[in-house]
Amino acid sequence: MISFKKKKILVTDDEPGYQEVLRDEFRMADATVLTAGNGSQALDILKNEDICAIISDVRMPGGNGIELLDRVKTKNEKTPIVMLITGFADLEPEDGYDKGAEAIFSKPCNLDQLVEAIYRASLPEKERFVQKYEVASNDFQIKLRVKSFDDAIQKKLFSMGRGGMFLPITGKLPCVGMRVSFLMTSNLISKTIFEGIGICRWSRAVAEPNLPTGIGIEFTHLTEKSYHVYSKLMSKGKPRAFIPKGIQKS
Repeated sequence: MISFKKKKILVTDDEPGYQEVLRDEFRMADATVLTAGNGSQALDILKNEDICAIISDVRMPGGNGIELLDRVKTKNEKTPIVMLITGFADLEPEDGYDKGAEAIFSKPCNLDQLVEAIYRASLPEKERFVQKYEVASNDFQIKLRVKSFDDAIQKKLFSMGRGGMFLPITGKLPCVGMRVSFLMTSNLISKTIFEGIGICRWSRAVAEPNLPTGIGIEFTHLTEKSYHVYSKLMSKGKPRAFIPKGIQKS
């Protein structure tokens, strides 16, 4: 059973009824729950409280969820965790993940999935990523052959964020929510460089200015070796994006 004992969660929503639903759900999981009616109130609470995770509506008078996300992630890209909930089609998932949100849910959201998402995002990084897995026949499988990992970055074959990556691909794209397996091997030494499993969180079927077609993948499983490759890359910078929406500029 998931427990958030000794952790504080901030629910930010201008609907008192929905605030209550979320507050009760997380209190049942042993969390201390604080509430705010808009982004401005949430920022005031953050000044004095050590918050593990923020669950925020997007549209709110007096400070919306996007402004709150921007302020939080500008200060610290990793903590607190920010989960956005929206009842409108006014936020593209690729934009929310690129700004640093760890998850985006439609309103009303599946509460079990929300609890699980926050629990997983709050785990120590290695524990969250390094898990055994098997590639399933119904996975959307992506295989890349490159000279080296660094060469793949330089050639902009992918872009890595704190929780996943953007892969520019053409042709058939996976559906949002579909499991994706990825395998990157060296064409020089026939050796696996980076591999794992993820979930397609968004896809772009039509290229936009400076944004090629491709998919945003959230990592769920990495091998131990792949985690070290990921960790080394993250140590070179502090990406704000959880999943980048395009190729990072050099």
